Amino acid sequence: MKDLSWGRFLAAPKPFEKALDKFQADPTFDECTSDNCKLAWALSIVNSRNVHIVGAGLYSWFFDNYDQGCIEKMSCQARIVNIDLSSTDIYIYNLFTVGTQEMISLETGTSIMAKDNQMLMDRSPWTSIIAAFVKSAPSRPVISGSTL
Repeated sequence: MKDLSWGRFLAAPKPFEKALDKFQADPTFDECTSDNCKLAWALSIVNSRNVHIVGAGLYSWFFDNYDQGCIEKMSCQARIVNIDLSSTDIYIYNLFTVGTQEMISLETGTSIMAKDNQMLMDRSPWTSIIAAFVKSAPSRPVISGSTL
């Protein structure tokens, strides 16, 4: 998280330490070993069903003084979308990410990696795209990637 008043990077859970464990399924970031892992999820789907997202662009390079050096390496943020095991009937179409390693992280330990869904065009070679992601059963996702 970027501290807007001081303009410096704050790794999670700062500045919200006192609010931890107030909400069910709050991330603790205990498994993180690097600062690019200790960043807020752009989207976290927890204990949900019948979620439809038709087009989302999630970009992550704002956290380090807008330095864009991490974009091409996809190392600005480790993870950006979280979907837990109990969620079902999750439909995500046209997910675009920039600067992240994992486009979608599942509680099963499976991740959809940005490098595997890279957009290969002169205008925007660092955009990763998933055309369709469907998670109908508690542990069985279907992915349709897109490398244009």
